[in-house]
Amino acid sequence: FFQILLVFVGYDIVGMVVGHAVGGVAVVIVSLIYVSTEVSRPRREHLESLWNFAKFSWLWGIRGRVFNEIDIVILGIFVAPELVGIYSVAWGITNFIGVFGSSIEQTTFPELSQADAQGQHDEFAVIFRDSIKYTGLFAIPGFFGAFAIAERLLLIYGSKFTQGVTVFVLLMLATLF
Repeated sequence: FFQILLVFVGYDIVGMVVGHAVGGVAVVIVSLIYVSTEVSRPRREHLESLWNFAKFSWLWGIRGRVFNEIDIVILGIFVAPELVGIYSVAWGITNFIGVFGSSIEQTTFPELSQADAQGQHDEFAVIFRDSIKYTGLFAIPGFFGAFAIAERLLLIYGSKFTQGVTVFVLLMLATLF
């Protein structure tokens, strides 16, 4: 929000950088208020549980990174820099809206992993169905809302950015799926 506000007021790229930094500081402050900082000594079963989770979860992180960055690199080779900038802005807004689905994904994966490891296939199906339901609560209205106000949303970054409406809607559709 702060980033968009600074760009709207006229700070352009400096507003984007400062807004991103302010957002990061705000996340740290809110986290310190609401997240427990109580530390205790881990037991052996905690370490085994972390190891079992880490064996497979690193692959998920690579997938997300590649999906987020490779398209911009490839576009940079074939397309004019201003179009890459338009795409990057559209992708950034899409990621902001898609964070709800990602958070559900990240919290569901350990539960699915545990249910599968314990052979609780019925529980596995319940968790999977619930995650799809809750993702739909944010992703579907997010897509249609973005579709409805895409041009105005991109106009915040400048009139040239409205060229990215189609790309933005397609990215939102990809995020929905």
